[in-house]
Amino acid sequence: MRTFAHSLIALALLAGSAAAQPVDIRMGVGTAAEEQAWLMQARPDLTPNQGKAYRYTMTMFRSGSDRMTAFQAGQLDAITASTTGVLFAASKGVNLMVPASMAKESTETFSTSYLALKDSDVSLTNLKGKTIGINGYRTSIELYARIAVAKAGLDPNRDVKWLVVPLPQMQEALRQKKIDLGVFPTTFAFVALHEGSFKKIFDSAGISGIEEEFDVAFNPDFARKNPEAMRAWTADFIAVTKYFLDKPEEARKSLLASKIVQVEPSVYLAMTRKDDLLRSADVRPDRAMFEKLQDELIKAKFQDERVDISKLIDLSYLPK
Repeated sequence: MRTFAHSLIALALLAGSAAAQPVDIRMGVGTAAEEQAWLMQARPDLTPNQGKAYRYTMTMFRSGSDRMTAFQAGQLDAITASTTGVLFAASKGVNLMVPASMAKESTETFSTSYLALKDSDVSLTNLKGKTIGINGYRTSIELYARIAVAKAGLDPNRDVKWLVVPLPQMQEALRQKKIDLGVFPTTFAFVALHEGSFKKIFDSAGISGIEEEFDVAFNPDFARKNPEAMRAWTADFIAVTKYFLDKPEEARKSLLASKIVQVEPSVYLAMTRKDDLLRSADVRPDRAMFEKLQDELIKAKFQDERVDISKLIDLSYLPK
């Protein structure tokens, strides 16, 4: 009996130890405008729950389609994605939910910009026959370019050409004249315009009237299984967002030191809030924007099936 009792105690201690182990959160991120997700890796000291309630492992992908594929394969628990990417994936049956927004395009600060060589003849009224660089098909980047082409009175399927170019290579593709118009998110746009050889033709929010978010999406099954880890992660995500808003220069220095951001330091540190997407400590996703964007995606035939947005957005893991 004594041996049996000791065995029960040992098993109970092992169970308690296992329950106390932090939950692994495998996050897939991109290469632009995801400072909070990057900071959680570079500066774990800013996240009091990391290492206690959860362990955070970040993997960087060059394209949204690659990280969505990894997410679908079960290799990731969460991803960063544009709202377009979230809606498109959900409409195709991908199991995901959005607990928080990272940032949004804004006419007040910065919106993803479409640039051409300064000495080129490219303009909003001169797009016919031009080659437009995008980072992938059926993306928000392609959507806003199509809206611009349509506003110029042209057919996006017939009157322009499309070429997929990774974002880090967009500037060089313009220089080599492989494309006539390229897309540049935040840091990429700031670096290109600072260099002086490019001009802005339009930006996404200005051309569409939609201030699209960049969201964080989780596997709902993972979230339901690990509610305490989810609440701990969202609390830390808000804390990191506040830090970035309060101390942007220090935050950017940390990202440079970590080698996550590999941009000329003097240029990256010169960015101000007006050069970036709009961020807020209120990270609740904007349901009205989701609805408006979904209408535009269906109109453009990017999305066939309408998604129930009330089931897609889940605010239950945010602090009360």
